[in-house]
Amino acid sequence: LDKELILLLAGMLFYSIGIKTSAGWIIKLTLLPFLFYYYGKSVIIMQAKSKRELRSKVAVIALSLGLFIGSILNALSWQQYGFDEIGRAWGEFWTGQILPATQHVFWSLLIVALVFYGWYYWKKSCFVNSVLVLGGLWSVWFSLITGSRIIILVFGIVFLVNIFLYCYFNWSDEKKRSYIIKGLIGTVLVSVLLAAAYMLNIGGIFDPIKESYMWTRNGGILHNVRFQAQMAVLKQLFQYPFGGNQMELAGLNYAHNVWLDMANSAGVVPFLLIVIYTIFTIYNLIKFVRNLNVGEEVKYMLVSVYVSLFLYYMVEPALDANIKFWSVWMLVCGLIKGNIQNESFYKKPLAGR
Repeated sequence: LDKELILLLAGMLFYSIGIKTSAGWIIKLTLLPFLFYYYGKSVIIMQAKSKRELRSKVAVIALSLGLFIGSILNALSWQQYGFDEIGRAWGEFWTGQILPATQHVFWSLLIVALVFYGWYYWKKSCFVNSVLVLGGLWSVWFSLITGSRIIILVFGIVFLVNIFLYCYFNWSDEKKRSYIIKGLIGTVLVSVLLAAAYMLNIGGIFDPIKESYMWTRNGGILHNVRFQAQMAVLKQLFQYPFGGNQMELAGLNYAHNVWLDMANSAGVVPFLLIVIYTIFTIYNLIKFVRNLNVGEEVKYMLVSVYVSLFLYYMVEPALDANIKFWSVWMLVCGLIKGNIQNESFYKKPLAGR
């Protein structure tokens, strides 16, 4: 057991008790994230570098493609039946259960995050990486069709994170550094011009975007009502230290943030435990990126999927929606921990030798 596992186990136990669920659900909510983290860590620990990186890539690609197949099946369900009467929701392929679009997009989160990876390492495995790139771009297109913003935002932010990683990994190479500087200058100039054009809106060219319901509903992106709900939870955090779903959430049913929804439903203790756990995982991610004994390819992959899931949890009540949505992140955190902890374990003599 490491500190992350102990924090995760304690946090999820207090959460499951705090929401006053059945004994069976207490066991499930407590152990499932714990086991996902433990599995992610244990499948690669005590392995040589090449083997642990191969196992990390196989785990992430298998999970990404598996979830993507689910996304395609749900898209076929949408194609056949369309949106439900309640709004932007439709039936899941396997169960027929009506789910909101914000839950359907979960199935595409990982493959969207791997578009840069698939493009950058395309020559290493043309078929698999082509599937990752095309699958990710298809997911962005389908999100536009169904009016889902989160996938598009995740795609853009994760792509920028990958560009930052490329700059970080190649800055010491003088030739590449020159290209990086020129590219950054060009990007800044284009961004400034686009921002100015959007603000001035000469000729009304950006009116379709400004008036689009997709980008303006619930306050748009920067002034979204979800952020109001999240600020409301922070202000009421110690008014309701034991949760109980008593907080005023700016008219919403959820704060649309896993950590804050946990505070609202189960109280301050599980909220703080999982926040501390999250801080440790971010610290592990930084150590992972800086670790010279870990290959760049697996860094691009694991950082991408970590950030993608983290962004989703920041704006959606994933834990309340489905415990498996939350547990996938634990597997990724376990893979990251196993990669940075591997060497110290590998060097320890085995018992009896």
